[in-house]
Amino acid sequence: MTKKYSDILIRIGEWNEQEKAYPVEAMVDDGSFFEGGQLVFDSAEVLAAEKNNEKYGREWFDALLSEPIRRAYNMARGRAQVQSDNFLRVRLWIDPDAAELHAIPWE
Repeated sequence: MTKKYSDILIRIGEWNEQEKAYPVEAMVDDGSFFEGGQLVFDSAEVLAAEKNNEKYGREWFDALLSEPIRRAYNMARGRAQVQSDNFLRVRLWIDPDAAELHAIPWE
């Protein structure tokens, strides 16, 4: 028997020089769309946390899920609790022109 998942897609755009951030948007599987998020991070700080998986994951989680993307994630988690026994699939799409982000170990 296959598990049913709730789903959220988080998209990171290419670097926006004017905003000094990567734009982030999210879509929940009910069609809700959230935009206006920004990914900003201190690469030295994140890399320093790389040896500690929990801290490394928390650094990326907090950087990626700025408002309103955190609201989208919370909505998706709530849907997962109700509709799919807490199974939530988080899909990450990184713009092809954000090559520096493709080199990061996200998992």
